[in-house]
Amino acid sequence: MRAIPTEPCLALIHEFEGNEGKFEPTRTQDPAGNWEIGWSHKLSGPDDPLWFATFDQDQADAQALEDLATAAQGVCNALTVAVNSLTDNQYAACIDFAYNVGVGAFAGSTLAHMIKIGSLNLVPAQFSLWVHGKVNGVEVVLPGLVRRRDAEIRAWQS
Repeated sequence: MRAIPTEPCLALIHEFEGNEGKFEPTRTQDPAGNWEIGWSHKLSGPDDPLWFATFDQDQADAQALEDLATAAQGVCNALTVAVNSLTDNQYAACIDFAYNVGVGAFAGSTLAHMIKIGSLNLVPAQFSLWVHGKVNGVEVVLPGLVRRRDAEIRAWQS
């Protein structure tokens, strides 16, 4: 697996995970009712070893990097050798995207396909398509996802 570009990945996580840009030192519920800690690390329930944990910034960042490693592995598996053609910032944008939408969604996306065939100039537009979510059973554009995709596009293009 290609090494995770720590700084750009953590910058994206710090901007969009946790509680409005602040990590959660103890467990809390997200708007969907999932229990999490730190930078939105999901907890499995009362049997989770982190259920009663208290994080400082360094611990929250370390846990985020562990979580990002799963997304990075998924990006590498999906892109195979094409991952080596990406800059660190492009790779970070893909990791953040996969972390947010899921590795399976990333692997099956047109975004990943564009990278694999070398059409890197078409990738930014693909990020922009992933801004929808359901509110009260109705699919809508979510402003938070628009901001996140814009940040991933900026990382991709920098």
